[in-house]
Amino acid sequence: MASWNPHTQTFDHDGCKKCGESFSGRKNRQFCSKACKVVFNNERAAERRLSDQRHTTSLVRNIRILEKVVLEQGNGIATVPRYYLNELGFDSKAPMNRVSIKGETWFAVGDYIYMVHKDNTVEILHKDWRNEHDNYRRQFQAG
Repeated sequence: MASWNPHTQTFDHDGCKKCGESFSGRKNRQFCSKACKVVFNNERAAERRLSDQRHTTSLVRNIRILEKVVLEQGNGIATVPRYYLNELGFDSKAPMNRVSIKGETWFAVGDYIYMVHKDNTVEILHKDWRNEHDNYRRQFQAG
């Protein structure tokens, strides 16, 4: 909290955001020195980079897992038990997008989309999912 000091014609601040030292300056000033401001901002940027790296790592790992499973089964389509993905290290909390296809909710991860069915099987489709999904459904319904 800043309070006006009539003797110095500045505001007295209770503490710097970085080091906690009291200082005087503009009302909206948050740091006692440029050095504290730089260190604070660098630490904050490093935390963001680390968070971004964790998200990126889990996203890339999930893409590689889906890619492996689809390649094992071929045709750009795979159906596997959910526990199998978990055993491979799939992180269901990693970044992904929701996609609605004909009223069904799918999750998009990189070049793949997947849907978890009620029986805990996971259907995975490659990036050309619109055509593959329609063809797959037609084959499934015909068979």
